[in-house]
Amino acid sequence: MGILSKKIWRYILRNLGQFLAAAAVVMGGIIVYVSMSSSYYNLGQAREDFYRENNFAEYNFQVVKAPEAVVKQIGMLEGVSQATGRIQKDLSVIKENDERATARLVSFSLPMEEQINQLTIVQGRSFELKSSSGVTEVVLDPKYVAANQLAWGAEIAVIVEGKEVFLTVVGSAISPEFIYSMRDSADILPDAKKFGIFMVENRQAQQILNMSGQINQVLIKFDPGADQDEVVASIKDILRPYGLLASFQRSDQLSDAMLEAEMDQLRGVT
Repeated sequence: MGILSKKIWRYILRNLGQFLAAAAVVMGGIIVYVSMSSSYYNLGQAREDFYRENNFAEYNFQVVKAPEAVVKQIGMLEGVSQATGRIQKDLSVIKENDERATARLVSFSLPMEEQINQLTIVQGRSFELKSSSGVTEVVLDPKYVAANQLAWGAEIAVIVEGKEVFLTVVGSAISPEFIYSMRDSADILPDAKKFGIFMVENRQAQQILNMSGQINQVLIKFDPGADQDEVVASIKDILRPYGLLASFQRSDQLSDAMLEAEMDQLRGVT
């Protein structure tokens, strides 16, 4: 052992407490860095897996009202691999304690495996194509169920064109577009007591909203290598006569944007 090494060891032994404290700080920093890096990677991978498994839309279009046949027309465009039509509409919820709440009713067609933005059932079951009991079945987001202490079989009253419509709760589910259940970007934080996602079978949604054979949203997935700008322009031309209100890509979708912001914060720590 050289002279310098001996001096270092003697210095360490004389200042053992300080040395161990410094070593602990360094080790703690390394552990935190590795943990945050692993968390960032794992969360990013989990998000991508969930998006892929639930066939998350790459582009959304909102119109006033359009015939369902327009979805087939869009699906035949070059560069479109899949198109789904549905209804999305905000309704007022009547609660026993006179509190105000908003339901974002979203329709889903069956079989679910053929659709964009599929559901993953968390508890209970999914809605049926035609309920044997004749009721309108609804699947809610889990946070709304928990915040409002709802049980399976409970009835929820919503207002449609000034009339009460009753929905029967049969389960809870999550979707890639509603990881964050927020009404709009003006909301600072999600409030599950006052806002929830109400998922209903498409035919039943059309019936209760008096929109038989009609939709107001189109979701698409692109073919690999497609000229997305050209495809979007073609779809807008098709939808413009039906009152095109908005169109946006996945990264501008509210839930995905909120999740990406959280990922950016985590990335900043690493």
